[in-house]
Amino acid sequence: MARGRDPEVAFRQHSATYVLTAAGSDRALLVLQDVRSEMRVLIAPLTDVLSGTARWQPVADFPDEVTDVDLSGDSLYLLANRGHPRDAC
Repeated sequence: MARGRDPEVAFRQHSATYVLTAAGSDRALLVLQDVRSEMRVLIAPLTDVLSGTARWQPVADFPDEVTDVDLSGDSLYLLANRGHPRDAC
């Protein structure tokens, strides 16, 4: 994912970008991370990604506090800290 390729997907110069796919899925994920453990996640049809015409749709943004993602067939799983109590033990 090159900066400026999709005007709807803005990210900073120091952001790491990953395109993730999974066997049995017709979707691809675009994951953007920086120094935080949280990530921004977008999704698009795999055929569009491969042809260079993907229009990435947002799934989660940094305020959602998603820290892990898994794509399995038609299912997308997100692990998030948002709303989780941070009680001292």
